[in-house]
Amino acid sequence: MDEQAPNEVEVIIGGEVIRLRGTESEEYIQRVGRYIDKKIQALQKEKKSASINSMLRTLLVAVNIADDLFHETDRADIAEKELKRFMDEMGKLQEENYMLKDKLRETQLELTSVRGELAEYVEAFSQQESFSRNVHKIKR
Repeated sequence: MDEQAPNEVEVIIGGEVIRLRGTESEEYIQRVGRYIDKKIQALQKEKKSASINSMLRTLLVAVNIADDLFHETDRADIAEKELKRFMDEMGKLQEENYMLKDKLRETQLELTSVRGELAEYVEAFSQQESFSRNVHKIKR
């Protein structure tokens, strides 16, 4: 098993420098830290939260993050269902496309056959007309 060595990254969260360790990239860990910091800053900007102790503030941030997670999960579920619907529709359209191509081939073969028959009729008609002209010339 190929295990990555953990990265140790310093991030600023709530005005505090915190060391985070993880196997993800440093950029990813920084991004996570900025996200949490933004949530804390947004909560601190609310006047009501000024009197809230740090434990409750942390709990509220966790609730906000969980809310974001559930919204994103719902959106992902909807997108997955829509993708499945599109894939099903694409499958039906491909099947219809194959059937139409088969029908086109059959129609082209039928057209070729009808053209052949028409050419035979034209030839027979031409021969009959030529014969009729010759007979008409003979009668004169």
